[in-house]
Amino acid sequence: MKNYLHGLFKSSPFILTFILSLLLTAGVLSAQSAGPGEVKKPVGSADDEAVRSKPPDTAEISFFVDFEDDSLEDSLVSAIGDAGASSEIYAAQMTPEVLVSEGAIDYEKIMSFALSGSRDIKKIGLNIKNTENSLLIDEIAYKPNFSVSIDNDHNYNYSLSQKVADLVSLSVSKKDNSKLNNDSSVNYSMSLDLRRLDNSDLTLARLSCNRELLGYVTARENFKLRVIRQFYDLVLAVEEFKVLSSSCDRWREMLDYARSKYELGLANKIDYLNAEVNLASAQNALLQQEQNIQTQKEQFFDLIGFKPASPENYENSLRYNISFEQMATSEIESILSNKDKKCVREDVEAEKVSLRMAHIKYMKAKKHAAPRLNLNIMKTEYENAARESDFSSSLTYRFNMGRQENAVSEWVERNNYELKKIALDELETGVVIEQRDALRKIEYIEKAYEIASKSLRQAYENFEFSRLSFQKGLISNIDLRDAQDKLTGAKRSVVSLIIQHKLACHKFYFAMGKDL
Repeated sequence: MKNYLHGLFKSSPFILTFILSLLLTAGVLSAQSAGPGEVKKPVGSADDEAVRSKPPDTAEISFFVDFEDDSLEDSLVSAIGDAGASSEIYAAQMTPEVLVSEGAIDYEKIMSFALSGSRDIKKIGLNIKNTENSLLIDEIAYKPNFSVSIDNDHNYNYSLSQKVADLVSLSVSKKDNSKLNNDSSVNYSMSLDLRRLDNSDLTLARLSCNRELLGYVTARENFKLRVIRQFYDLVLAVEEFKVLSSSCDRWREMLDYARSKYELGLANKIDYLNAEVNLASAQNALLQQEQNIQTQKEQFFDLIGFKPASPENYENSLRYNISFEQMATSEIESILSNKDKKCVREDVEAEKVSLRMAHIKYMKAKKHAAPRLNLNIMKTEYENAARESDFSSSLTYRFNMGRQENAVSEWVERNNYELKKIALDELETGVVIEQRDALRKIEYIEKAYEIASKSLRQAYENFEFSRLSFQKGLISNIDLRDAQDKLTGAKRSVVSLIIQHKLACHKFYFAMGKDL
């Protein structure tokens, strides 16, 4: 009997393929009729083991089949090749990858929410208002000051003063008595420090406000970049969930097939148990990713100030449509040339303002280090003809013996000025390095995506080969798991590179000073 079967299959190698196909089809139908997740007979039962103790004829037949005639082996390779071709067509349809999600808010709405309702934007907005109010207080000191006073003897006193410079002030006052018509006088006075006839203090206050305004813009752009990062992190988490979900579907399919083979006696219990373990691991990873997505969504929506009507609305609230698009060379060249002057790094401009302020402080300290020279002039005119007008003036020259405190302050401010020069040079150099690194990152990701896309297509093809080989008993469950893991990893890599590229483009805009 054995010799007869051996001769039969050696002369007709395709009969074996036909019988195996019938058996596999019967196993799949048996698993489907039992329903998903069911087995008609308890796996591992005594009856099951009793049946399994008698090997079926197919096991005996396959034991005596050899491949002296290469036609049978070629037919298997041909079948695998056909499956690989179909998988390659499928993979080509799947690339380039497009990340899509239907929801309530998209990127534009997200940024609108963030710039209007987020706590961070409100805080930096209130801080800049306080800075403007501080400048207003400094400017009020340079406005005219008028006062009126009266006492019980009907003495009226009118006074008008004006600070015209940091250390220069003028005042006019008039005294009048309603009882004595001729008892009134007008007093004129001026006081100034001849070392400084400038508005250094007011200039410093205005430059400080200007620097804070630039800092506000920088903080605003940093916040927008933070929103962008968290947005793409959330998209990546959602797409990772999809990758894991697809992995679960494939493992579930392999489990059904492994169960069918096990029931037919074409596979041992180890393959079936391994398939269950693989599916359980994939499902556990999927559950963990789902929990991670919910946490990230709540944190992200809290960041931008978006408050859904109910917690359930977090589930399908995000909408995006992202594909890999190389940054145009013309756009890069336009940003690098910056002919329209729209690309400005506010942090660099703020550092330049700080350098100017340091120079003003140094010059102010240098003037204060000189001996003090004060001039005071005062004149009083009376309406009473019997009293002559008074005029007085004084010039005060004062200096300290030995080392002066103001001279030490000058040295301090000079050193601070030099430190600001170094800080500006360091920041400008760091910005150039950051810009070059951002551009290199884009170029790297674009090249890496080409490699990853090709690897993904190969991973699809490899998985189809492995699945068909596993069904025909040519490889083990471990080999199939390796192919599945490689496909999941390749898919994950492509999705990650799409997200990284989008984020790298925004980082390039930020590094160049382009509004996000």
